Amino acid sequence: MRPYFAGGRPISLLKPTGGVRPTVIGEALSRLVGKLLMSQKGKCTIGKHFAPARFRDPTLARPQPAEAAQLGVGIGGGLEEFAHAVTVALQTHPFSPSPAVPLANHEGWVCISIDFKNFFNSILRPAIFRALLAVPGFVDLYHFLVAIYSKGDPAQLCADLGGGQEWDDVLSREGVQQGCSFGSFLAALALQPILEAVARTMPECLIAAYCDDVRICAPIPVALAAYRLLRRLARKDLGCEEVPSKGSAMWEGEMSHVALCSLSMFPSSMPGRTTRILHDKHLGVFVGDSRPESVAAVKAALHAKFEDKAALITRLRILSDPQIKLNLLRSCASTRPGFWLRTMSPSLTTDSSAWFDARLRECMDEIAAKPLTDHARLLATLPKHLSGLGLTSAMATRFPAHFASWLGAWSHITRMFPSAISLTANDLSTSTLPFALGLQASHHAVSSAAIALADNMNRHPLPFHAPTNPEVTDLSDFGTRQPHAQKSIASAYQSARWLNGFHFACSPARACMLSQSDQGAMAGFSAVPCGKAALTPSSFVTALQLRLRLPPHYP
Repeated sequence: MRPYFAGGRPISLLKPTGGVRPTVIGEALSRLVGKLLMSQKGKCTIGKHFAPARFRDPTLARPQPAEAAQLGVGIGGGLEEFAHAVTVALQTHPFSPSPAVPLANHEGWVCISIDFKNFFNSILRPAIFRALLAVPGFVDLYHFLVAIYSKGDPAQLCADLGGGQEWDDVLSREGVQQGCSFGSFLAALALQPILEAVARTMPECLIAAYCDDVRICAPIPVALAAYRLLRRLARKDLGCEEVPSKGSAMWEGEMSHVALCSLSMFPSSMPGRTTRILHDKHLGVFVGDSRPESVAAVKAALHAKFEDKAALITRLRILSDPQIKLNLLRSCASTRPGFWLRTMSPSLTTDSSAWFDARLRECMDEIAAKPLTDHARLLATLPKHLSGLGLTSAMATRFPAHFASWLGAWSHITRMFPSAISLTANDLSTSTLPFALGLQASHHAVSSAAIALADNMNRHPLPFHAPTNPEVTDLSDFGTRQPHAQKSIASAYQSARWLNGFHFACSPARACMLSQSDQGAMAGFSAVPCGKAALTPSSFVTALQLRLRLPPHYP
């Protein structure tokens, strides 16, 4: 029974860049037990092992040398912190002098991206269990995991060989299963000792990983030595081969001839080593430098990604039920750009956001069977508790989303990578670095929204859920942890949008906005369209037109 309890069905998912990603849908009982065991450990316990500096008291002395951090397991928001940390490390260590960077930091840093070949399925299992038994807090997981990943009695994976009827058993003897409750945890656990060994050799650096994606930011000689050591240890201890063509080299500013010669010591197949690349993709985030052609390349890459995400909006046209279309548009399609709005500067996302919102509006025009007015568009993109339909406008959320992401990440990344991030919170309001300018613009937009609510006083009534006197954290206070930043900032910003729409609305529209902001008033438009909650298409469109204050008409 054990091979089948530990087994599952392998499925190959296509990667956007080509190739396949082998995953396994494990047995339900095995996955359930795994989730329970992982939840007993808790994110805090797991996170403290992979990124100890993130949880350390900031008043304690910083350890030397630098510490490695893995942000893909047990770290909420770790991906955004990863992207922000790399961005700051590159911009604060340019190769060419910049008035935005202190003279002491003019030694340029390079960011080396490292990726491995078939990492999850190639890790040597003895290395995994050695790392597991070396951590006292994880030892009690051994007996369950040795049953799941036994080499003597390996798991049986039921593989579909094609043809509709052909099945065969594949024995899982090495690596971990992508799709297993322990997959990412065990892969990161095996990699952690290697990252720590590399970090101990680096006097100043940023070395971070997100599962199998590793970044090293440091001066070229330091980065080269760390890269070679990491590559050698990964091959020797884990049995994993680093693939230079899947990595990259990036930097800010203009390198000298000497620096370019040092860079040539990296493998020739690594992008950026021979010919400078215009942009790179760090865990989905497009990263470039300050060159105009690089900025244009980042915007173009982001726009292509938004076009890909907007394809779902186009495919909604095949549905005939407008109630189902609205639910899918709200829950699945309109939220898709959110990750890039949080991690990339508003100056980079504005054009793509405007384009995406235009596609969103076109789809709403079709659902409502009428072109939306500006007031109707506002109502469609307000949260449901503020009398809206709950669609997410990329243009309306790009500033608060970006500000909240940085607010939640700054104290963590400065704690984890003190040698890489020399700026303090007091420097953020005056810095002219690109990331700081984007943060300043976001802070100004969010602060303006909060001021509009505060200045309103008793001039206009506010919805029950709107904050009456919101406070926006100043940039100089970014050093303190802000656990609920995104929720409070979004509430203030969306309430200011409601107030602005209310100010310019006519009296009947104002009455409608107030009544529809009561608790449960918009439940009919968010209900799952089945049973009593399902309306005929004509009835739903008429109700929608009345809600958006459009002249009722259904063709």
